[in-house]
Amino acid sequence: MKKSEKELAANIAGAVQIKLNLTGEQSEKVEKAIKKSAKKLAKKLLKIAEEEHNDSKKVDEDSDDI
Repeated sequence: MKKSEKELAANIAGAVQIKLNLTGEQSEKVEKAIKKSAKKLAKKLLKIAEEEHNDSKKVDEDSDDI
């Protein structure tokens, strides 16, 4: 889980940095903020994906009971 979270955060941060680099050079403070926000977003996205996976699994189990 941690590995996929780090990979997702790196991908998000990279994509944002690429877009921002089109506007000019970014300071270290901006890059640090991007990385921090990307980590938070990756964590939230993986949590939501896990919850959806668990919910769909539960629905499948419930439909087997019918």
